[in-house]
Order: sequence, then C-alpha cells, then structure tokens
Amino acid sequence: PTLNSEKVLKMVLMHDLGESIIGDIVTEDGNHTLLQQSVKDNQEIEAVKMLFNNLDEMTSSIIIEYIEQKTQESKFVKELDKLEMIIQALEYEMETGKNLNSFWENVEKYFKTPEIIDTFKKLKTLRKN
Repeated sequence: PTLNSEKVLKMVLMHDLGESIIGDIVTEDGNHTLLQQSVKDNQEIEAVKMLFNNLDEMTSSIIIEYIEQKTQESKFVKELDKLEMIIQALEYEMETGKNLNSFWENVEKYFKTPEIIDTFKKLKTLRKN
C-alpha cells in the first residue's frame, strides 16, 4: 500500500516529541500489561500541548490518528516505534550482556509490514541470549 509520507513524518515527529517529555513509557512487560495504553496516550497529548502551548487542528488530528490506530500510516508508525524499541533493546543487550526478553516476547504481534518483519527477524539472529 502507498502511504502518505508527509503524514508519516509528521506522526513520527509528534509521537517522539510527546515521548521526549513523558519518556518512552513501557505499557507491557512481556505478556503483562503495566499501564493502560489510554493513560500513556493522554499523557502524550498533554505533553505535545505543553510543547506547542496548544494544538492547532492539523497537529491535533495527527496525534489522534496515531492513537486511534485506524489508518495505514498510523499502524506503520506504530510498527516503526516498536522496531526502534527493539533496536535499542538489542544495543543494550550487546553492551551490557543483560537479557531483555520482556522487550522481545510480545513485540512481534505489532509487525505487519514484510520489510519490518524481515528486519525484526534479522535483529533476533543478532541476539546472544
């Protein structure tokens, strides 16, 4: 499917800007829910509002679209976000020798795009755990 690359870029930026304030909050630990996704989503919206001292309609709609996960672009950005988390987990495992299975256990369910699935499989082969 063809994605609106401008929308994807805006969505990635808005999501990461929100996380720059609230942190990259982990809502799952393996198969256990640590925090309701809606709580994190609300914190992210409030953080972006704080950064921009309010939200215009376009910015607000981009964040809402990401949170609702109904469009191809929002689902793709979610996949990228989860893949980036796995890359960080792998780097940390390689640097410290610690096992971060809880990051790897539940993430595969988010991946639907063939290229991202392939990248995830390659990352898994780099693990020493």
